[in-house]
Amino acid sequence: MRLKITSAAVILTIGLSLTACSNNEDSGVSIESVEPVELQDYQETFIGSNSDVSGILSNLPGNTMQKEYSVADQNLAVSYDTGQLESQQDDGWYNNENGVKETFYHNSLYIAALIDNVEQIEFSLVNEQTEYSWTISKTELEDFLETDLSEEIKHEQAWKDYINEQLKTKNIESIYEEFPLEIQ
Repeated sequence: MRLKITSAAVILTIGLSLTACSNNEDSGVSIESVEPVELQDYQETFIGSNSDVSGILSNLPGNTMQKEYSVADQNLAVSYDTGQLESQQDDGWYNNENGVKETFYHNSLYIAALIDNVEQIEFSLVNEQTEYSWTISKTELEDFLETDLSEEIKHEQAWKDYINEQLKTKNIESIYEEFPLEIQ
């Protein structure tokens, strides 16, 4: 009898764990929840180290709806699709242009800072109404910002402050004036 109860408890625990892991609601990483310390191990990553690139992307917003990513030469393309989610929030970042801009910009800052040999970063997002895409090279981004992002990220608190400053509306607007978001 005790064996049956123990077996049932183990099966129930495994079942609940699998259900929790497969629940693909929009409960992924948010901009506010990204902690630079969690990404320290990925500093000086290179395109070609797929597990490290995957690790970076899994710690950035959009991780639950990432459809795929690809690398060709030194270019990184990341595709997001809200169809990957079981349920969507009406006010989710992926359902409005400003949220998409903020998230793409945020993620590009981290990718450019962490992946030494990335030359170009391309994001695309498909939601129920719209398709968004944005491409920027690391050189364009760093020239626009007048900084070396690989150096900026080495100082945790300064990096957090830098990210917060960059994500102010006026800074987001200025980057997209120079490098427009494509909307279809």
